[in-house]
Amino acid sequence: MNIIIDWILASWLYISAGIAGAAAFYLFSKRKSLSVPRKICSIFLVFLVLHMIEEYVFPSGFFYIFNLVLGSTDPMAYPLNTLSCMITNFVGVLFFAFVLWKWSEKVWATLTIAIFGIAQLAVHLIFGLSALELFSQAGQVLPYSPGLFTSVFLFLPLSIYCFIHLAKNKSLSMKRAGSSFKEIGIAVLVVIIIVAGLIMVPMKTLGSDPDTAYRFSNTGYYEQFL
Repeated sequence: MNIIIDWILASWLYISAGIAGAAAFYLFSKRKSLSVPRKICSIFLVFLVLHMIEEYVFPSGFFYIFNLVLGSTDPMAYPLNTLSCMITNFVGVLFFAFVLWKWSEKVWATLTIAIFGIAQLAVHLIFGLSALELFSQAGQVLPYSPGLFTSVFLFLPLSIYCFIHLAKNKSLSMKRAGSSFKEIGIAVLVVIIIVAGLIMVPMKTLGSDPDTAYRFSNTGYYEQFL
């Protein structure tokens, strides 16, 4: 079992990048025939993996500020560790690839992407401000946490475009109140499932052991302030 887990830990980002590459190729090759919702879904998958790369590859270190803010005495080990982060992110990619791809034409799928993008921006800005408070005396001058760049320049424009598309097509309106509330409800439910099932559960079940074998090896962006 440990061999399998170690292999997945070493491979999940490469597999995710492959999924993003496939989505990008599909988007490019079918760009003239794809519907707007399908294009949005394809773009989102690419952006999601780029976001993960910022968080965990370059500059990396989001786990560190996250753990610090949550009061960890050993932010290299808990509550986020390499195993819980892999589950959250890799399963997240697979979840979005399946759910949003299969139902990409549904209004709630586009709305889910819009909400997710705004939520990511808010989360990374909050942790960026926390990081600035913690490390300002050590030289940090911007309210940055790894993942904020892609949240601002990728997720935010895509979320705005999602809302513009929904408004342009009058997908959500008081004239269709029943249908609109249903789509909003499903989108909110999907976001709750993501937060509860893919973030909170792995963190609570796998991130409570300070002596975990799945420690991070470096603090990434925050190394310069330590």
